[in-house]
Amino acid sequence: MKKTTLFKSLLAMTIAFAGSKSFADNYVQITSIDELTTGSYVVVGGTSSNAMSTTQNTKGTFYMKIEAVTVDGDKIVDPSTSVIWTITKDDSNGTFSFSANGKYVSSNGDANSSKLIDAIANTAQYNATFEDGKFKFACVSPTGRYLQYNANKNQERFACYKGTQQDFQLFKLEELAEGTTATPSITPLSGTYYTEQEVSMTCETTDAKIYYTTNGDVPTSGSTPYTTPFKVSTTTTIKAIAIADGLKASSVKEVVLTFPIATEVANIAEFMSTATDGDAVYKITGPVSVVYQDDLNLYIQDASGSLLIYGNISENYNEGDVITGFIGKYGTYQKMTQMIPLYAPTAVSGTPVEPVTMAITDITTADVYKYVKLSEAVFKEDATFETGETTNGIVVSGETEMNIWNNFRVIEGTFEASKKWDIIGLVSVYNGTPQIYPISITEATLDGVKAAATDDNVAIYSSNGKIYINALGGEKIELFSITGQKIAEKIAASGMNVFDAVYEITLVKVGSKVVKVIK
Repeated sequence: MKKTTLFKSLLAMTIAFAGSKSFADNYVQITSIDELTTGSYVVVGGTSSNAMSTTQNTKGTFYMKIEAVTVDGDKIVDPSTSVIWTITKDDSNGTFSFSANGKYVSSNGDANSSKLIDAIANTAQYNATFEDGKFKFACVSPTGRYLQYNANKNQERFACYKGTQQDFQLFKLEELAEGTTATPSITPLSGTYYTEQEVSMTCETTDAKIYYTTNGDVPTSGSTPYTTPFKVSTTTTIKAIAIADGLKASSVKEVVLTFPIATEVANIAEFMSTATDGDAVYKITGPVSVVYQDDLNLYIQDASGSLLIYGNISENYNEGDVITGFIGKYGTYQKMTQMIPLYAPTAVSGTPVEPVTMAITDITTADVYKYVKLSEAVFKEDATFETGETTNGIVVSGETEMNIWNNFRVIEGTFEASKKWDIIGLVSVYNGTPQIYPISITEATLDGVKAAATDDNVAIYSSNGKIYINALGGEKIELFSITGQKIAEKIAASGMNVFDAVYEITLVKVGSKVVKVIK
């Protein structure tokens, strides 16, 4: 009898213990350096949903792999153990370390990599700051490198870089004391914004009331009660608490919404001539047209000039799109002025930009970022380009030579020195010398009319700004730009089908056949 009673008691205790975790593990975003204390964290790269996993890549370059997480407002609920890190603050020197499974994330010398090591060392220690809504971790050794997130396509990873990649959002395990109201959530999160934001608040504790301030004061039950979302358009510190009957008040939740004041410039030329301060924010108030976009590169132009916007851009644009109100900071590369993007407005469709036909003898450093066409260019020797590789070739005109650098990695094939080529691309400058980043290279035509394909059923050619397609009725015709944007689509009528030649180069697909047509 006693044994049965004891067993039932133990069983009841086991069930109670097993069910004691009736709430999820909430990892809540922290938004100040004061909140960065020793604890369990999920480390998220930039504004992405990719977290730094505890798995190290060991094939080739060392780095920490990514793992997708679900960010719900300012929380990550019950994340996988493979993205949970212990961040430890060393009170003796104020540095921080990242550890999991007894190993530490370390820099790997003067290289864009990182690796796991077995014991703490100065290469696994970081100085932390909080800037522009993100945490920046500077390597103690070597100096001048930062543990960051690389968001580039097919290169997503966490490693140590020279400050060129994205900093972190940190989500800390919320350790809620028994009998305490849950900390409220505030949306949007701390960060920098360029348009008016609507602020909303929630609390996971049933029937809890939220009180908030917008002047930096610590909120109390006497502060403004939250009832409905409200809008903010100037830099504001919002603090909130939640209070529920019979429970202790929550911790204070704080977000800082920063709205920089931008210096307005009318056009690209004004930005190029006046922007000098890397900390200032600039807004191009006039419309600009999209010339080309490739990962981190966005080339734009207006009547006043051309400009490269270099960095992670939230919008994907099409050729010819018109953007008004782009916001960014001043930057340079090889003494070339660039804009570092901060805010990318939505665009309206427009007419694709036509390249300017120029000879290499006429191109100077003043033409940087210009969209150009080298007509009937001749390579100094056979040039071979491979997709995905930054190979180069040299074109010549008399005594003048110019480098054709496959920067966008979109050119593939061997281009013979014995032939003439039409090269469309963008002017860059390296070590004070102009060069071309090609977008397309096609064999030049002598008379402006070239049959792109001929077989028993289909003939395609271009003339006088039109594309002529002689096809069988019922076949599907599709037209694409060189970058893959669909221009037109129709079911062919028997005989001649005519389209406007919008681009210098058009990819024409008839049924399963794809050909390249030169305007």
